Formats: sequence, structure tokens, C-alpha cells
Amino acid sequence: MPIRTITTTASLDACWREHTFTTAMLSDPDTASLASHFGFVDARIESLGAGQRAKWRDEVIADARVAQADRALDLLTNKLSSELLHLDGQNRDTPRFKLYFKKSPSLVTKLALAAQLEVCQNWPATLTTEPEASLKALATEFTNVIALGKGALQGREAAQVATAVHRAREILPFIDDFNAARQTVYGQLSSIAGQTRKPRGWAESFFRVAETEAPSEPS
Repeated sequence: MPIRTITTTASLDACWREHTFTTAMLSDPDTASLASHFGFVDARIESLGAGQRAKWRDEVIADARVAQADRALDLLTNKLSSELLHLDGQNRDTPRFKLYFKKSPSLVTKLALAAQLEVCQNWPATLTTEPEASLKALATEFTNVIALGKGALQGREAAQVATAVHRAREILPFIDDFNAARQTVYGQLSSIAGQTRKPRGWAESFFRVAETEAPSEPS
């Protein structure tokens, strides 16, 4: 029965456990020499893991930048709502209030950043045409925060792409190499089993039967 192939979705931790199990099983004097086929694994897992953690760190920081921009836009949206109500006698039914808020401010601020940017992207230009200086001043603030939000979203997308590229270019080739080494060792174990009349399943026993860990990838 063939040994299991490590899937392309496997985490580096899963590969490390597979490697550690098999090399420990190979410690018997009759098979110890076969461990040399896995000589590259530890160093590559360590290097790839450091690279992957760096990519994940960039993603987490990018998520924080999005959260910061979202918070800034929420605060500014509420500031605009409050100023409009102050100027128009707390009336939410004026044409001007509805020009900016076709839905309630609380619903606007509940939107995800990308959707909220769509709602307010034209507000700076409109605010510059308002007669009150307090509203005109908000135009610059919205311009800055909208730019901040767009930059944060672009940064998050770039970080996600970088993580995917690292996996495709670095981790997946390692998994291919690791699978190839496993197959080589399995073939040699099968030869030993045939030559020395080992019991059925002996060669397969050097490899774990099933992967129990879910793929380790950030969402």
C-alpha cells in the first residue's frame, strides 16, 4: 500500500511532524543510513518558517492599518453627522442631511472599510461647496482619511499576495522535494523488506498513517 503524499495545503508544522516521526523510526541500525535523504528538511523548514512568519506579520500589521483607517473614517463620519445636525436644528430629514446620509450614520459606520469608502468618496468635493466654514474644513479631513483608507486596503491586499507568492514559490517546492525524499526512502525500505522477509506493512510503518492537523493558513 503506497504511503500518503503530503498535500499542497499542509502546513510546515505538519511537514515537521511527518519528518520527525519518520527520522525517529529510521533510528534502527538497519535503516539509519536512510535518514540522510532527509538531511535538507530541518534547515529548510526553519528558513521557510521564518519567511512565512514574516509574511504573516506583515498581514497582521496590514489588518491593523485597515482597522485604524476604519476607525478614523467612522469618527469623521460621526463628526460630519453631528455638525450637520447642529447647523440644521437636529433635523435628519433635511435635503442636505440626506444628501450625505441616504442611510443613517450608524449604518454607514457599520460598513466594512471598502464599502464605507464607496459611500463617502464624493463627500470631499461636496463639502467644499457648502457655505459654512465648519463643513468646508471637513473636506480636507475626509480627503486625508479616504486616502489613508485606500492605502490601507492596498497594503493589506499586497501583504496577502506576498504570502501567497511565498507559499507558491518557496513552500510548495519544498513539499514536492519532501514528498520525493519520502518516496525514495519508502522504495528502499520496501526493498529491504523484500530482501529480509519483513512482515507486511513494515515499510509503511515508518510513515504516519494520517494527518490530523488542519492546514495552517491565515484567512
